[in-house]
Amino acid sequence: MIESETLKKNITVQNYLRLYNREDLAEELDGLLQIEIKPSLSLKKMIKESVDKYIAHYDKPTQRSNEIYTICKELFAVDGKIPLQEFMRYLDGFIMSLITEMWYDAGELGIRMSDRSIEQKEAIIEYRMDMLDAIIERL
Repeated sequence: MIESETLKKNITVQNYLRLYNREDLAEELDGLLQIEIKPSLSLKKMIKESVDKYIAHYDKPTQRSNEIYTICKELFAVDGKIPLQEFMRYLDGFIMSLITEMWYDAGELGIRMSDRSIEQKEAIIEYRMDMLDAIIERL
C-alpha cells in the first residue's frame, strides 16, 4: 500500500485493484493513506518514513525522521491512540471490503448478475465507511 506511486509494477493493493479497472477503489485506499496525522504529515508518510528508516533499511535518520518515528510509536503503542493491532484490524476490514466490492461487481463471488442486489453492495460500502470512520476517530 505504501510503495512510491512511480513504481507502477510493484505489488500493492492499489495496483491489484487497478488490474481490475477499479481506479475508484484504489483512490479510496489512497485517500485513507492521505489522512493527516499532524500538519504536513500523512498516515502514508509517517508509516513509510518509519519503516524505511527504522525497519526495512535503516537509512541514516534525520531529526525529522526521528520526530516522525516518535509520533508513529506513540500513535501505535499498546497504550497509544490506536494500538497497532487495532489499527490493523480496521485496515484489514477496509481493504477486504474494497476487494469484496470489486469481486462482487466482477461476479467472482459466484453471484449471478440476476442475483445481485443493491442492498448487498451498499452493505459492503457501509461496512467500509464504518472502518474508515473508526480509523479517523482514533487518529
